[in-house]
Amino acid sequence: MTTLLVTVGMGANVDPQNTLYTPLERSMRQAQAGTIWLLPSSESRRHAEHLQSALPDLPIQVAPMLPPDSEEDPDKCFHFFEAWIRQLIESGVHPSGIVLDYTRGTKTMSAAALMAALSNGVDRFAYVS
Repeated sequence: MTTLLVTVGMGANVDPQNTLYTPLERSMRQAQAGTIWLLPSSESRRHAEHLQSALPDLPIQVAPMLPPDSEEDPDKCFHFFEAWIRQLIESGVHPSGIVLDYTRGTKTMSAAALMAALSNGVDRFAYVS
């Protein structure tokens, strides 16, 4: 079964439903994953928690968040995601069963998550517009 990793950014503060929640819900439903891990920043954790509570029919988990004020620092983001993905793999999830969705998330978070996934042997990615 697929494990979906999803970067969670802020969307447009004036319209989070259409700029964040709807695209992420579409992505998560299309993936039909056995487990969905939302990867928030300290700022976007509230959005991840909202999605988890608003979509109880989906197997959503909220991963530990990036340290405060690191979502725009490529080195901090990379090292955080690399260690987290490595731990996930060490817990028994095979890299071939992981899909990283970078539909939302800051550009820095998304780029770092992609690099971290690749460095751990993950080669399946999704982007839903």
